[in-house]
Amino acid sequence: RKITQVFEILKSGEVLDPGSLELQSLLKRAHAAREQETRKADLARLAQQIEEALIREDYASASSQAEAGLQKYPREQGLLKLKTLADTQRKRLEEKAYVRSQFTSANTLLDSGKTFEALSTLEKALQRIPGEAQLESLRSIIKERLTQEESEDHLRRSLEMARGAVAAGDFDEAVRILESAQQEFPDSVAVDEL
Repeated sequence: RKITQVFEILKSGEVLDPGSLELQSLLKRAHAAREQETRKADLARLAQQIEEALIREDYASASSQAEAGLQKYPREQGLLKLKTLADTQRKRLEEKAYVRSQFTSANTLLDSGKTFEALSTLEKALQRIPGEAQLESLRSIIKERLTQEESEDHLRRSLEMARGAVAAGDFDEAVRILESAQQEFPDSVAVDEL
């Protein structure tokens, strides 16, 4: 406001002495000060809009507003910081949604008995977001389950082979299979019963 008044006074002085170099110099400075004031007000307005979008967790809008501001003021550090913050928060939110969807997908696959598919889903997600704790935890549970299932399958096959050997009258082979199974599964009641 004061700059506007000063500018008006200088303009009326210019009417009295249009060729005054000192007056021209003062007009240039007043004009530069007015531009600086306009720029400062514009940046404050932009920063407020971006901060409000960040508070609302509307990171895409905050980022696009910061980008628009940077088009007008390319090296403005405040806008650069706000854009970086908005982009970081948007990425964090996107990763969180991705983790949630992949976790849900893997759980659904696991519940429907598709253990390998569930593990594959988690492995792909962990390639995109390495070290994510929730995904790592479920992957560990699935790997334990797979190990247990593989172990149970191996025991079942060993018992079938032993029964087949007994049925065929090859008792030496049946004893060898059962002794091997007993070493691998010392707590198995099924091996002891055979």
